[in-house]
Amino acid sequence: RVDGAIRAYYAEPSDLEGRSVLVVCNLKPAKLGGFPSNGMVLCGTSADGSVVEFVEPPAESPPGERVRVDGATMPDPASPNQVKKKKLLETATADLRAADGVATYQGAPLVTDAGPCRLPTIGSGTIS
Repeated sequence: RVDGAIRAYYAEPSDLEGRSVLVVCNLKPAKLGGFPSNGMVLCGTSADGSVVEFVEPPAESPPGERVRVDGATMPDPASPNQVKKKKLLETATADLRAADGVATYQGAPLVTDAGPCRLPTIGSGTIS
């Protein structure tokens, strides 16, 4: 189970059901919303802060496919202890951005085998 602070932007449960989203899943459990959360859903925020929405993989991507930075050699996934001890999540999220509706890391698109991960309506902004 994963908790997210998105209720203000997705008011109805039906707005969330059946959606494909990006989840950072190798995190140490943290108690959020009364239960242990093992991951973080990535969302984009528009430049003016008025819109928050999920980063979405291409529709053809199977659930659980690893997202990678286009053109980069990806290291093996870090353990939850490594992520926490080395502050890998904080370091990575500082360089996540939306550019022309595409999720990017240090300017390179986040992709699956089916193509780039996108934000439905946010052209530019931050991702966390």
